[in-house]
Parts: sequence; structure tokens; C-alpha cells
Amino acid sequence: MSPYLYPGLSMDCSHTQRELRQAYFHRVWGAVARACGLDPAVRTTMPGRRQRVVMARYLAMYIATDGVGLSQTSYYRQLAEFFGRDRTSVYHAIRVVDTMLSVYGQRWEYYQPLHDAKALLVGEVNASSETR
Repeated sequence: MSPYLYPGLSMDCSHTQRELRQAYFHRVWGAVARACGLDPAVRTTMPGRRQRVVMARYLAMYIATDGVGLSQTSYYRQLAEFFGRDRTSVYHAIRVVDTMLSVYGQRWEYYQPLHDAKALLVGEVNASSETR
């Protein structure tokens, strides 16, 4: 399971799984948008194919699927819906990021934003566990 999932959210029965996932997707997108220098509102206002927006969306999908099995189609479908895409777009994003990381590694221009976004999310996890 992803180390970034659901920190600080009450896990009582008042939250449905869908609501928890949506909250998680919002947090991941917020971290990736900040790391890539984008406004988090870009997700809904700029659905186009500008490279920065597309790669940020790919990074968010990649991080959000960290530790989730490929057979979890409902999870992938909800993630795709969050970005206004279909499920196959999530699989494509994972392949693109995996390929870029394996071919270019740290030389890839989006390597640092990927790690910065993960650090932001881990920082949120650590901050929420310290306040308990």
C-alpha cells in the first residue's frame, strides 16, 4: 500500500472509500502541482496537452498508484475520473514515467519534481502523525 495514503483523515465509517480516495487524489495533485510550479486548479481548467500539465498529471497518477495492484480497476477508474480521463490513461501514465525513469534516471527533467512531490506528501504524513 502507498505510504502516502490517507494521513490525518479519520478512518471512521462516516467516510466512504470513494471520498477517501478523492481526498487522497487531491493531496497528491496538490503536491505534484506545487513541485511542478503549477496552480492546482489547472487540473480542471486546463485539460489540454501542454507538456508541463501532461507530465504533472502523469506524475500524480504515478504517485497515486504507488503500491496499488494493477488488478484494482475501480481504483484506476476513480483516479482517471478525477483527472477527466479514462482508465487506460492511468496505465499509459505509469508506463511513460517508468520508461523515463529507467532510460534517463536522474537526468530526466521531471525527476526532481517527482521526488519533491513525494517529499511533500511524506512531510504531510509526518506532520499529521506528530500532531496526534
